[in-house]
Amino acid sequence: MSSAIDKVVKRGQFWHAYLHQTEFWIPKDRPPVKIVEMHGQWRKNAAAFMLRRVHVIEPYYSAAELYMMSQPVPYVTGERADGTLVEHTDPTITHLPTEGSMAADVYDQELHHRSEHPEEWLKSTPLYKALLEGIESDGDVQT
Repeated sequence: MSSAIDKVVKRGQFWHAYLHQTEFWIPKDRPPVKIVEMHGQWRKNAAAFMLRRVHVIEPYYSAAELYMMSQPVPYVTGERADGTLVEHTDPTITHLPTEGSMAADVYDQELHHRSEHPEEWLKSTPLYKALLEGIESDGDVQT
């Protein structure tokens, strides 16, 4: 893989993992902070920051998701005498749904909807929800 692709995948994997957690916010140039310890306005500001950057975040996230799903899935083919499992991979066995299947159609629709409505998608992520959980809302988060 080229270094440019490596950078995209690495950045996308960061966003994928980050958006799927609910405990920490990572401020720029500072250590992570527990979301529950953040002041309400800071949490709103963090959510607004992500909304402003969603057009950058979503493509990285989607690229990494496709990359991760396209990696061969290991499967067990036996057991060694010491009890450890023998695993192999087949490049044709991945987490991607097979082309032409209903699952592939649904996934394509999801990717299309995510790219057409990135703010809606971002608001559905665990991190975004955690940032705004329990905060009195005086309307939408301002971007």
